[in-house]
Amino acid sequence: MFDFEKVSCLWWIIALIPLSGVLTGYFRYRNKAVEKFGNPELMKKLIPDFSEQKHKNHGIRMGIIGLMGILALANPQWGESNENVTRKGIDILIAMDISRSMWAEDVAPSRIQKAKLFVQRLSEKLGGSRLGLIVFAGDAYLETPLTADMGAFKLFLKSVSPDMLSEQGTAIDKAIETAIIAFDKQKSSSKVLLIISDGENHEGDADKMAAKAQSKGILVYTVGVGTTKGGNVPLVEMGRKVGVKTDENGEMVISKLNEEMLQTVAGEGGGSYLLLNNEIADSKKMLSAFDKIEKNEYQKVQLKNKKSWFPALVIPLFLILLWDSGLRPGRKNNKL
Repeated sequence: MFDFEKVSCLWWIIALIPLSGVLTGYFRYRNKAVEKFGNPELMKKLIPDFSEQKHKNHGIRMGIIGLMGILALANPQWGESNENVTRKGIDILIAMDISRSMWAEDVAPSRIQKAKLFVQRLSEKLGGSRLGLIVFAGDAYLETPLTADMGAFKLFLKSVSPDMLSEQGTAIDKAIETAIIAFDKQKSSSKVLLIISDGENHEGDADKMAAKAQSKGILVYTVGVGTTKGGNVPLVEMGRKVGVKTDENGEMVISKLNEEMLQTVAGEGGGSYLLLNNEIADSKKMLSAFDKIEKNEYQKVQLKNKKSWFPALVIPLFLILLWDSGLRPGRKNNKL
């Protein structure tokens, strides 16, 4: 199937229309000026290098050069070639805290949105790896199995929200257990669990479960979202803020980041802890940590690449430029 890689470049062809009009107007003006000055046939005898046809040919060549240059930039593609590629990467399950405390806005725009932006940045740079998504609050479940389809992963990530689970809490131990079960079904050797949470209202023995995960070859990393100073917890209905969470005495509930617990879990899991401040910079830090992990070698995949016809346009374009510049064989001067 014939196609162009950069279709937007073809719009430059429109610019050739007024340019050809300018050249046509120039030739007409020049011919009239010559007629006023003297008889054209006499002018050709008086000025041997004067040639109306040479100037027309030059204009035509410039038009061809412009058209071919634009087509080359658009990179026409036709036909396909097959290439066998062995994909390498790591298997990463991302466990995201979706308890209601993740609505807190002590980090902008909110803890949950900042966490999602971080994961999105991370997924864009994890070429060759497989990603899966676990969501947890008072319970945990596998939202997205491991996949190399980043488009599908981002689609599920976009839909993640604290109102997905009614059972509240921060059951990190259940999130780790869910990851262990999911990884047991895989034959990969390089397995990572990345837990993103504020660590508040922590329940269960997450540190012991992290140690169990490490014993099964799963490295556990944690990312803290929020601040130790904390912030109030908005009440959200249908995506809209309708108030703030209060306790039984009517006092506003302040949610605080529990860094100590997240650091302990990462330590027991053989990974490291990261406090999320800047999504771009921190995603690079996490990628650096992942780069040290030995990569899985996945099955060979056959990629179909479209054949580019860029060289077929550039080579004749270069030859026409040489011809027009006067460097062709037998040319004694550079005059038109």
